[in-house]
Amino acid sequence: MIDLVRDARRFIMYHKWTIENTPLQVYASALVFSPARSLIRKLFENEEPEWITTKPAIEYNWNACLQTLEGHNGSVSTVAFSPDSKLLASASYDKTVKVWDVATGACQQTLKGHSSWVSSVVFSPDLKLLASASYDKTVKVWDAATGACQQTLEGHSYSVSSVAFSPDLKLLASASYDKTVKVWDVATGACQ
Repeated sequence: MIDLVRDARRFIMYHKWTIENTPLQVYASALVFSPARSLIRKLFENEEPEWITTKPAIEYNWNACLQTLEGHNGSVSTVAFSPDSKLLASASYDKTVKVWDVATGACQQTLKGHSSWVSSVVFSPDLKLLASASYDKTVKVWDAATGACQQTLEGHSYSVSSVAFSPDLKLLASASYDKTVKVWDVATGACQ
């Protein structure tokens, strides 16, 4: 029984877009494009439309990819899991950060405010904050729960490439193409 539940989860995650946007295609395409050894495919193979006479060549088993998250309008530059592995943040050249629910693949928030590409993103160890670095020479600190921008840290003279929180949550470091690393006080936003 547990194998069937696991297979059903894989089926749903793999065909999530189709199920949500064109549910009638589940029988005509989702089943047909599922791996030959999928338990769901075998269970419902009598539901496949009779007019499909030639079936596509497909994988025998599910591949390693659990889900594909789509929604950015530009290249994705980096991703970061939350410390509890329940959320995933993605930074993009579309100037946004998206926060995804790992279990469902749903986009929970789109953080907007940078005026150029977002190059790096990181969750704070306590899950309360999210920091993003951008080619607009700034670092933004966001409330992870609400998506509100709490601070915009300015001081680099060129694009910011990376950010990292200290384990004690007191400091935030940013690296830049201006050949500097700045260490910021998280509480005040002051560069130390």
